[in-house]
Amino acid sequence: MLDELHLPGRALALFDADGQFMGERWNGMTPIPAVIDFAKQAPRTRAITASIENTRLHLTTITVQDRSYR
Repeated sequence: MLDELHLPGRALALFDADGQFMGERWNGMTPIPAVIDFAKQAPRTRAITASIENTRLHLTTITVQDRSYR
């Protein structure tokens, strides 16, 4: 799934419905471990927008083919 996503200037991390980290794509950006750590620990009950190390972060749950991802 991540190989199909080409979002220049945007990074993406994918978690399953249980919060297990599935992968990341930084699309030319420098990886920021603090962003992934924040996403792993964030509550999964609502959408969250935050700023970490001059990076805007938006977390939300999506459903694709009856499977939830965060």
